[in-house]
Amino acid sequence: MSNRQMFFTFVIAVSHSFGLPNFLIQELKQDFWQPIILAVGVEVLFAWMLYKMGLYYSRQTIYQYSEKIVGKIPGKIITLLFSLFFISIACILTGSISLFYSSIIMPETPRAVFAIGLLVVSCYAVYAGIEPTMRLAEIIGAVYIISVLAMAVFNFKWYDFGNLEPMFQHEWTEVLQALPMPISWFSVCIVLGVLMAYQNQPKDAFKVKVSGVILGMFLLTLIAIATILVLGVEFGSRQNYPGFLLARLVMIGDFIERLESIQVATWTASSFYAIAIFHFSGVEGMQQLMPKRSRNFLNLLVAGLIAFIAVILFPLSKDHFELSKTILLNFLLPLEIILIFTLFGVWFGKKKIRQWKKRMRV
Repeated sequence: MSNRQMFFTFVIAVSHSFGLPNFLIQELKQDFWQPIILAVGVEVLFAWMLYKMGLYYSRQTIYQYSEKIVGKIPGKIITLLFSLFFISIACILTGSISLFYSSIIMPETPRAVFAIGLLVVSCYAVYAGIEPTMRLAEIIGAVYIISVLAMAVFNFKWYDFGNLEPMFQHEWTEVLQALPMPISWFSVCIVLGVLMAYQNQPKDAFKVKVSGVILGMFLLTLIAIATILVLGVEFGSRQNYPGFLLARLVMIGDFIERLESIQVATWTASSFYAIAIFHFSGVEGMQQLMPKRSRNFLNLLVAGLIAFIAVILFPLSKDHFELSKTILLNFLLPLEIILIFTLFGVWFGKKKIRQWKKRMRV
């Protein structure tokens, strides 16, 4: 895959927050952007650690070099946990987009129809391989960026800049308390550990990923700021799909108005792409765990698991977004921190010991 494809992949992954700004706006009001910026700094650290290990174990995924770093059995456990991590992200995305369609676009259609439809396409993408799927990133990513910028610009006449006041009203301790939420969502970017093995120029992976994360964070923040400018803090923070609402408000003369159909199409395409990438990453891990099983079988197995969780388990919760928040904070965030720091710490320690032994022999 090219650097451009990798760049757009991280833009799409980060900017599809599905409720992240809402939680932050509810807690910090106009200061919601502060923990997002801090979270990008933390994500850069994780990216650097994955980048260093990925360069050292060239053309290997995080599943493959985990066993080389910590041993076969611990490596298998780490592979399983990373696979579940990516499958969980795919579940959250599938549940979110299917809920959007079943509650906003076609309320009389069962949610399962949309989830299964997304996963059928995702299965085909995984079957086709990572390279054909990644080629879509440039088109989908570019259109998505343009749609977000257009939505922000075309709603300018509705902006009330007084809604952004007052800023800096919260203590730094309050900002830090809200920090785990954006860090947990930006953790989706550890997919670098899988994708870097397929990158044409892996030496550029770090700067490409950081650039994509920063632009994705900018788009995420832009949508939230536009929502506050148009709707205010209180009403805006209660909107689960602010981008859709803003698109409906667009009106330029008699020839451009109500761009929600374009926004829905763009959102659907980018969501499908994100689901396919995490679906693929989950299958890669399962393939490492069960090498004797066919890839098609594992593809369908992971898709079935995603569908079961997104369609059967998620609706048991009264609030899909609260459940997603719980999964991110209580499972995915600790998993990211523990696994990455463990892998990097053991790898770095072994590397230094080897260098020390080499100097001693000389």
